[in-house]
Amino acid sequence: MRLCLVLLFSLCAQLAFGEHPLGGPLPASLRKAAADQLTVADPARRIGATVRFRADGSDAADDFRGGLNRAEPTATGNLRRLLQLVKPTDPVIDQLKKQVEEYITLRDAAKTLVQTDHHKDKQKFAEMDKAYAAADKAYDRLMRTLRPGGNIPMVQLLDALQWAAEVKRDLEFCDGKSASLEKLPLSEVLEIENGPDPIKDLVKQLEPIISLREYQRAVATAHTVAKWAKSEQVQYANLLNSRREILGLKPFLLSEKLSEAAFGHSEEMVKLKYFAHESPVEKNKTPWDRVRNAQFEGDGGGECIYAGGPTAQAAHTGWWYSDGHRLILYGGGNSQGIARFGGGTWTFMTGSFKKYPL
Repeated sequence: MRLCLVLLFSLCAQLAFGEHPLGGPLPASLRKAAADQLTVADPARRIGATVRFRADGSDAADDFRGGLNRAEPTATGNLRRLLQLVKPTDPVIDQLKKQVEEYITLRDAAKTLVQTDHHKDKQKFAEMDKAYAAADKAYDRLMRTLRPGGNIPMVQLLDALQWAAEVKRDLEFCDGKSASLEKLPLSEVLEIENGPDPIKDLVKQLEPIISLREYQRAVATAHTVAKWAKSEQVQYANLLNSRREILGLKPFLLSEKLSEAAFGHSEEMVKLKYFAHESPVEKNKTPWDRVRNAQFEGDGGGECIYAGGPTAQAAHTGWWYSDGHRLILYGGGNSQGIARFGGGTWTFMTGSFKKYPL
């Protein structure tokens, strides 16, 4: 197992090199090793290879397709076997449905409060915290039930279905079709395999939740192997995304260029002794000027600034209780930049890649 993890890290570590936002072409010497990872049942081992191939941007599609083609018979065979084993009357189906419904209710209530301007009302902040904590607890309970590798046949079936759906999605990606990493075609695969209606109904409820969970894991994997990023940048990016996941929001992919813009603003505020979104330096006047100057591969979104603590958690807490900043953290976009300068001056930026790197 340790050797597998070392190999996985080695092949993923190439992410940081090249002009592509997540790395240059995957060296031919690593392609077979990456493709082999696609043939194992453990999703934690597959995700690194999937991220690396999708970020390749060269001619590695044939190797990607080869690994997926080798994985397909096993993934499909596991799914068919478990569809025969799991009965439509399995009580776990109803248990999961109840957990999903409870989580969605609490999630939506918390998201509404998080995305509302409370005008600094401390009582409303307390209500928001309570609602978020309830959603977090419900999500954790659901994820513990869905944890891979257990001995619950229905969960094993969902794991097999996820693998088969990954293969289908990524084969379409290899063929140049639109196959976003943020969606797993679980229901589509189950329809092809003629699964029973109670399982179809459950999967329909779970599909957006499982898809988001795996999308978040893919983004976190990309962050972990981005050599340009400091540990505190990765820590903040993953902290924010894990909280966004609980609220049903898509993760922000950490961008080197946005982070350069963020670092430049934090450094400038400290050295020129000011604290504002508008810079006294004409070429850096607005956040959008700074994003453009950093040559970010897309459009800028919002900006948050914080001065007070050296940790990622301190910065997030400061922004969490500041309505305008929180609305940026939990708003739209698909990318983020974060950087600290000095003892505790942080800048955070959101944006949207024109061509998403994954």
